[in-house]
Amino acid sequence: MYRVIETELGFLFDFFYSRYPSHKQSLVPETIVFATAAALSMSSLFSSTLMHYNYNKYGGGGAINSSNSVVGTRFDIWLARLVIFMFLILETVQYLSLVLSDWHRVKRYCRFCLHYRREANEVKLFLRGLIFLAWELVSNRKYWSNTVGQYSLLHACIRSRLWLPGWMSSFLIRTTHRHLPNSVKDAIAEELKNSLPTIMNQQGIVYYEAEHMTLEVASGGRVVKMRIPKPTIGNILILHIATTICGWKQQQQADQQVHHGEDQETASTISAYCAYLICDAPELITDNIYEARLLLEGVKRRAPGCLGDCRSEDGMYTKLLEYSFKPPKEDDDEYMAILAQGVSTYRLLASKFPDDAERWKLLAQLWVKFLLSNVAPSNNLAAHVKRLASGGEFITHLWAFMTQGGFVKQPWVPCGDGKTQQDLEAGRRQDR
Repeated sequence: MYRVIETELGFLFDFFYSRYPSHKQSLVPETIVFATAAALSMSSLFSSTLMHYNYNKYGGGGAINSSNSVVGTRFDIWLARLVIFMFLILETVQYLSLVLSDWHRVKRYCRFCLHYRREANEVKLFLRGLIFLAWELVSNRKYWSNTVGQYSLLHACIRSRLWLPGWMSSFLIRTTHRHLPNSVKDAIAEELKNSLPTIMNQQGIVYYEAEHMTLEVASGGRVVKMRIPKPTIGNILILHIATTICGWKQQQQADQQVHHGEDQETASTISAYCAYLICDAPELITDNIYEARLLLEGVKRRAPGCLGDCRSEDGMYTKLLEYSFKPPKEDDDEYMAILAQGVSTYRLLASKFPDDAERWKLLAQLWVKFLLSNVAPSNNLAAHVKRLASGGEFITHLWAFMTQGGFVKQPWVPCGDGKTQQDLEAGRRQDR
């Protein structure tokens, strides 16, 4: 599944960024332009004017010398060489982006298959085979580095021991990248495999319920059902805080080598990746970009009030768990409420699922559902295309897959009056 999506995004990259909109387009005009530009650049670069100049020692570069040389300063000569060389490199890169594009590869394969039986000349077939072999070795490029961004909201609130300006410290500890684990891919593929039959049979019904999502997890021989609130940006931050605390608590156990396998890796990776998207690429997950960034920055500003002057990870978690939050009220600070609900969510998970393995299993399922129900569906094509130019994001792969399945809207995005897109569509159907 992922290889097919990556290939499709490769064609999309070529369509927008390589000037190769169709497999029927010929490269003859581009080849003529490139050959002309290369010939002119090489002739200018190795011309007698640049190769046999004579610097005037006494006049500083402004006198006539012998008839076979032209006087000029050293700076002018080297600047001219640099400009010509950069122009030649730019033209070469642009031409290679066309020749090595996926569109051109498909066209050459089609022509090779059509004319394979018509050409009886074995020399031509041998040369074509060598060209295709070299082509395969050169053109095995990837548009995506198979990495995901990682961001920890709580770690970003720790004050640095070095005195640095706020913008510099936030830049240094802002985000990191890690290799995308296979456990994350497998969990997402398994969820899609289990959900697609229901989605295809009920195309008019959103798979995830409007008010909550219900998860069933086996705990101690019994099935525990938990209702999860709709995955808005605030709820994603709340669950991200709870997941981060769960990871720290596990490190504090007597046996620090305990690792609950793929579930913990899946939950931790997706949690940090969703926080990274809110921090660095909110345009990929929501239309309310300003509100998402304002919510994240507001939580970061309120966090020092709970953490104090702690400069270590252990001190941060200890103070956060010992801090006495006020009971939630309607007029409370929204940012402090997110911190309080994150801590209370961790305590709820710890009480309902005392076994760490069961807790991580629940978190892994929940984060996969969050990612597929709220983060991946999007109708912002321009944002994904812009990110594709700089290497792309994993969320773009999921967006491409879900778009092909018809999921192009986020039913959880508020529309300004507290109603969701799903509520508005239901109201329109009733009015009709």
